[in-house]
Amino acid sequence: MFLIILLVSLSTKYDFLFNWILRAYIFQMQAKCVI
Repeated sequence: MFLIILLVSLSTKYDFLFNWILRAYIFQMQAKCVI
């Protein structure tokens, strides 16, 4: 998972996709902390 995020982050062409994945990841982490 982290490897995929790293590869995507290195490619500016997939910058939008990286932002989407990062938001989803942060959202999951916050949800786990709340629960």
